[in-house]
Amino acid sequence: LERQEHPEALLHLSFIASREGRHRDALALTERVLSVGVGQAPNLIGGLLQRLRTFNQSEAMRDWLAGATFLKDMPSPQMQVSVSAQLSWLGDHEGAVGFLDRALAMAPNAAQLHLAKAQMRMFQGRFDEAERGILECLRLAPDRAEAWWTLAGLRKWTREDNHVDAIRKVLASGRANPGER
Repeated sequence: LERQEHPEALLHLSFIASREGRHRDALALTERVLSVGVGQAPNLIGGLLQRLRTFNQSEAMRDWLAGATFLKDMPSPQMQVSVSAQLSWLGDHEGAVGFLDRALAMAPNAAQLHLAKAQMRMFQGRFDEAERGILECLRLAPDRAEAWWTLAGLRKWTREDNHVDAIRKVLASGRANPGER
């Protein structure tokens, strides 16, 4: 298998080499996947991005993403989110927001996507946009503890201006996930 130029097999071999502690071999196999290409197969794209991140190959990832213009047209919100996460890791928060916007166009009621975009906006210092995103997440999923926590850290709240009553209301409604109370 190692002599073949089959990207899926090469990715699997890279994972195996890593688990065996052969990190240089694993990196070399990942680099071969880059040279062979993964086409437009979502499972291979996700695996390749994960391997590049594992080996801290940010330049290779940045170059690959720049050339993979087809990613913007992929009909999978999960793929859009996956690419967004990698762009955020690379420090390209505006590019990451673009992929989140495409994911939101496909899944507008996905509360987690609104929260992810809000967190990107926080990184950019765009706090009003971040707050709107968090509030939309909470409108869709009022029991999402992570959103409440993010909202709590967004601004300096006062005794008069806060969201404690809203949190108490969610907790009292019984809708809150018991593991998040």
